[in-house]
Amino acid sequence: LVTARLETLKKQERVLEAEQARLKAEKEAHIREVLRQRDEEGSRLGNLGRALGADAASPRYVLNRMLGKGGFSEVFKAYDLFALHEVAVKVHQLDSNWSEARKSAYVRHAVREYNIHKVMDHPNICELRDIFEVDASTFATVLEHCPGGDLDSHLKASKDRCL
Repeated sequence: LVTARLETLKKQERVLEAEQARLKAEKEAHIREVLRQRDEEGSRLGNLGRALGADAASPRYVLNRMLGKGGFSEVFKAYDLFALHEVAVKVHQLDSNWSEARKSAYVRHAVREYNIHKVMDHPNICELRDIFEVDASTFATVLEHCPGGDLDSHLKASKDRCL
Protein backbone atom coordinates (compact mmCIF):
# COMPACT_ATOMS: atom_id res chain seq x y z
CA LEU A 1 0.00 0.00 0.00
CA VAL A 2 2.81 2.39 0.90
CA THR A 3 4.65 1.58 -2.34
CA ALA A 4 1.55 2.27 -4.41
CA ARG A 5 1.02 5.59 -2.62
CA LEU A 6 4.69 6.52 -3.16
CA GLU A 7 4.39 5.81 -6.90
CA THR A 8 1.23 7.93 -7.09
CA LEU A 9 2.99 10.81 -5.33
CA LYS A 10 6.02 10.55 -7.64
CA LYS A 11 3.75 10.63 -10.68
CA GLN A 12 1.93 13.70 -9.31
CA GLU A 13 5.30 15.33 -8.63
CA ARG A 14 6.40 14.77 -12.25
CA VAL A 15 3.13 16.28 -13.50
CA LEU A 16 3.60 19.31 -11.23
CA GLU A 17 7.24 19.74 -12.30
CA ALA A 18 6.19 19.70 -15.96
CA GLU A 19 3.47 22.28 -15.25
CA GLN A 20 5.97 24.42 -13.35
CA ALA A 21 8.40 24.30 -16.30
CA ARG A 22 5.60 25.23 -18.72
CA LEU A 23 4.52 28.16 -16.54
CA LYS A 24 8.13 29.34 -16.18
CA ALA A 25 8.58 29.32 -19.96
CA GLU A 26 5.28 31.17 -20.40
CA LYS A 27 6.34 33.77 -17.82
CA GLU A 28 9.71 34.28 -19.56
CA ALA A 29 7.98 34.67 -22.93
CA HIS A 30 5.60 37.24 -21.44
CA ILE A 31 8.49 39.19 -19.90
CA ARG A 32 10.34 39.17 -23.25
CA GLU A 33 7.23 40.50 -24.99
CA VAL A 34 6.74 43.28 -22.41
CA LEU A 35 10.39 44.31 -22.81
CA ARG A 36 10.10 44.16 -26.61
CA GLN A 37 7.06 46.43 -26.52
CA ARG A 38 8.86 48.85 -24.19
CA ASP A 39 11.86 48.93 -26.55
CA GLU A 40 9.55 49.45 -29.52
CA GLU A 41 7.83 52.40 -27.83
CA GLY A 42 11.20 53.94 -26.93
CA SER A 43 12.72 53.47 -30.36
CA ARG A 44 13.56 56.50 -32.45
CA LEU A 45 12.22 54.56 -35.43
CA GLY A 46 9.47 52.84 -33.46
CA ASN A 47 6.62 54.69 -35.13
CA LEU A 48 5.41 51.64 -36.98
CA GLY A 49 4.19 52.09 -40.48
CA ARG A 50 7.21 54.29 -41.16
CA ALA A 51 8.62 53.75 -44.63
CA LEU A 52 12.39 53.58 -45.14
CA GLY A 53 14.68 53.12 -48.09
CA ALA A 54 17.67 54.49 -49.97
CA ASP A 55 15.36 56.76 -51.99
CA ALA A 56 13.38 58.99 -49.60
CA ALA A 57 10.96 59.91 -52.39
CA SER A 58 10.11 56.26 -53.00
CA PRO A 59 10.80 54.26 -49.82
CA ARG A 60 10.94 50.51 -50.18
CA TYR A 61 10.41 49.08 -46.67
CA VAL A 62 7.54 49.62 -44.22
CA LEU A 63 8.33 48.86 -40.56
CA ASN A 64 5.68 46.64 -38.97
CA ARG A 65 6.97 45.48 -35.59
CA MET A 66 10.19 45.51 -33.59
CA LEU A 67 11.59 41.99 -33.33
CA GLY A 68 14.41 42.81 -30.95
CA LYS A 69 17.03 45.23 -29.77
CA GLY A 70 20.74 44.83 -29.16
CA GLY A 71 23.46 47.14 -27.94
CA PHE A 72 23.83 49.13 -31.15
CA SER A 73 20.94 48.10 -33.34
CA GLU A 74 17.23 47.38 -33.52
CA VAL A 75 15.63 44.77 -35.76
CA PHE A 76 12.19 45.30 -37.26
CA LYS A 77 9.90 43.01 -39.17
CA ALA A 78 9.12 45.01 -42.31
CA TYR A 79 7.42 44.66 -45.66
CA ASP A 80 9.35 45.08 -48.91
CA LEU A 81 7.06 47.11 -51.18
CA PHE A 82 9.06 46.20 -54.31
CA ALA A 83 9.53 42.44 -53.80
CA LEU A 84 6.18 42.10 -51.97
CA HIS A 85 7.32 39.99 -49.02
CA GLU A 86 8.40 40.32 -45.40
CA VAL A 87 11.99 41.14 -44.49
CA ALA A 88 13.96 41.96 -41.35
CA VAL A 89 15.42 45.47 -41.24
CA LYS A 90 18.35 45.87 -38.85
CA VAL A 91 18.79 49.55 -38.01
CA HIS A 92 22.29 50.52 -36.84
CA GLN A 93 22.52 53.80 -34.93
CA LEU A 94 25.75 55.59 -34.09
CA ASP A 95 25.74 57.09 -30.60
CA SER A 96 26.15 60.88 -30.72
CA ASN A 97 28.39 60.65 -27.62
CA TRP A 98 30.93 58.46 -29.41
CA SER A 99 34.21 59.93 -30.60
CA GLU A 100 34.75 60.18 -34.35
CA ALA A 101 37.29 57.34 -34.07
CA ARG A 102 34.75 55.05 -32.39
CA LYS A 103 32.07 55.93 -34.96
CA SER A 104 34.52 55.21 -37.77
CA ALA A 105 35.53 51.88 -36.20
CA TYR A 106 31.87 50.87 -35.82
CA VAL A 107 31.10 51.71 -39.45
CA ARG A 108 34.21 49.79 -40.60
CA HIS A 109 33.12 46.77 -38.55
CA ALA A 110 29.57 46.93 -39.94
CA VAL A 111 30.84 47.27 -43.54
CA ARG A 112 33.19 44.30 -43.02
CA GLU A 113 30.28 42.27 -41.61
CA TYR A 114 28.13 43.34 -44.57
CA ASN A 115 30.79 42.35 -47.13
CA ILE A 116 31.27 38.92 -45.54
CA HIS A 117 27.53 38.32 -45.19
CA LYS A 118 26.77 39.43 -48.76
CA VAL A 119 28.86 36.62 -50.30
CA MET A 120 27.59 33.87 -47.99
CA ASP A 121 25.14 31.45 -49.53
CA HIS A 122 23.92 28.69 -47.24
CA PRO A 123 20.40 27.44 -46.42
CA ASN A 124 21.01 27.96 -42.68
CA ILE A 125 22.14 31.59 -43.01
CA CYS A 126 19.56 34.29 -43.70
CA GLU A 127 20.27 36.21 -46.87
CA LEU A 128 21.48 39.80 -46.77
CA ARG A 129 19.41 41.69 -49.34
CA ASP A 130 20.13 45.41 -49.07
CA ILE A 131 21.89 48.17 -47.16
CA PHE A 132 21.02 51.86 -47.10
CA GLU A 133 21.56 55.07 -45.15
CA VAL A 134 18.64 56.33 -43.05
CA ASP A 135 20.32 59.57 -41.96
CA ALA A 136 23.82 60.86 -41.10
CA SER A 137 24.09 58.66 -38.00
CA THR A 138 21.88 55.72 -38.96
CA PHE A 139 22.03 52.99 -41.59
CA ALA A 140 20.06 49.82 -42.15
CA THR A 141 20.72 46.33 -43.44
CA VAL A 142 17.87 44.31 -44.88
CA LEU A 143 17.85 40.58 -44.24
CA GLU A 144 15.66 37.69 -45.24
CA HIS A 145 12.95 37.33 -42.58
CA CYS A 146 13.20 34.00 -40.77
CA PRO A 147 9.99 33.32 -38.82
CA GLY A 148 10.02 31.27 -35.66
CA GLY A 149 11.62 33.51 -33.06
CA ASP A 150 15.17 34.43 -32.23
CA LEU A 151 18.16 32.20 -31.59
CA ASP A 152 18.38 33.12 -27.89
CA SER A 153 14.80 31.96 -27.26
CA HIS A 154 15.43 28.66 -29.04
CA LEU A 155 18.61 28.04 -27.05
CA LYS A 156 16.87 28.82 -23.75
CA ALA A 157 13.99 26.49 -24.65
CA SER A 158 16.42 23.66 -25.39
CA LYS A 159 17.29 21.63 -22.29
CA ASP A 160 20.96 21.26 -23.25
CA ARG A 161 21.12 24.79 -24.81
CA CYS A 162 21.93 23.30 -28.20
CA LEU A 163 20.01 23.19 -31.45
